[in-house]
Amino acid sequence: MYVFRDRVKELAREIGGRILPKWVSDRTNKLVDRRENKRVGTTSEVVRWLERKELPRDVLDARQYEDTLEQAVSEPTELVLQYNRNVRIDSAAIFESHQRAVAIDEILRPELRVCKTICVANKQENDCVYFAGIGFDQFLFFLRWMRYRAELIAFLEENRTKLDHLDFDVGFDYRMDGDKLTVIKSGYYGIF
Repeated sequence: MYVFRDRVKELAREIGGRILPKWVSDRTNKLVDRRENKRVGTTSEVVRWLERKELPRDVLDARQYEDTLEQAVSEPTELVLQYNRNVRIDSAAIFESHQRAVAIDEILRPELRVCKTICVANKQENDCVYFAGIGFDQFLFFLRWMRYRAELIAFLEENRTKLDHLDFDVGFDYRMDGDKLTVIKSGYYGIF
């Protein structure tokens, strides 16, 4: 009887350790519209340790060991720290309060979202958004989207092999003219 009870407790602990982290966050933040003092979304973050057997195949394939001895020593004891962030935006709540609101994808462009940091700032006359740490192809997208000179884009494309390892920062100031997004100015930054 005791053996059975211990097995049930161990099974419950194992299942709880795998399932609960997906539902319970280490940190949760409310996204609040300051003008309306109303919740318009949430962010949740989870950090957990993964054993080797829990890693996705592409992560395992990317692991590089110097030799088989290092692999034999490291693999049995190695744990990997996994970080997940989930952002949920209630677009209905935003549109309810801001009739002139445009689709969020017009400002937080999906082509630029995979980056190190996104900053949104409210200035006196307009707002702005910055995407820090974007890749080379994203940088080219930004330049084309903002209609930078064709000579600049051609120069970058010709020198791709010299530049594609760099990260870039881009941003633009904008305002709403009625229900239309108007870009006032844009800029980019990179260290060469």
